[in-house]
Amino acid sequence: MRDDSVSYLTALATIQLKLLEEKIKTMANDCNDEEGNHLLYNQNYQNDVYQRLIMCIEHHIRLKKFRNTWVKHSRFAMLYIPVASLAPVGAGYFLIHQISPSSNFRMVLVLLIFATSVTGLCFIGQHFQDSFAQIFTVACNCPWIYWNEKNKKALLLLLINSVKPVEIASYTTIAVNLRLLTTFQKWIYSLITLMH
Repeated sequence: MRDDSVSYLTALATIQLKLLEEKIKTMANDCNDEEGNHLLYNQNYQNDVYQRLIMCIEHHIRLKKFRNTWVKHSRFAMLYIPVASLAPVGAGYFLIHQISPSSNFRMVLVLLIFATSVTGLCFIGQHFQDSFAQIFTVACNCPWIYWNEKNKKALLLLLINSVKPVEIASYTTIAVNLRLLTTFQKWIYSLITLMH
């Protein structure tokens, strides 16, 4: 799986998460304090909220399944990051020790391509993780005090499904987010100080 397909699939899932977030926000904005007490006994309103909550729960579950399927099929592609990290180490070694001064331009180019690829993937992964976390925050702001017990239970189900952070990870060990980027920076800095 190439970088551009990872970017595309992540952008697609992020857009779907934003749509889900907007659906939940509309439920939160549907009632205010003045009419809230009257809505508690309005069966049409309660049924509408329940249908929208079930739709949001199903949408959230489908997005989590999409993420699981995507990570399962791209496990070997996610190993690209640690394996590809050997290229900049070799290029850095060549640059520091001036083994082939005529090829320094190519080595710098390899380092730049690697740095932009990994940085882009990490920012995309962090944005994906933040979008999933935002669902929980928005769901917490719903006016549940004006809902009947059935709707409160449905909201609780949505909250339980969205409380655990969802991240793009390979073999559940390498999470592609900003933490990975800082780990790479520390690792590269350590290698550079070791080579001097």
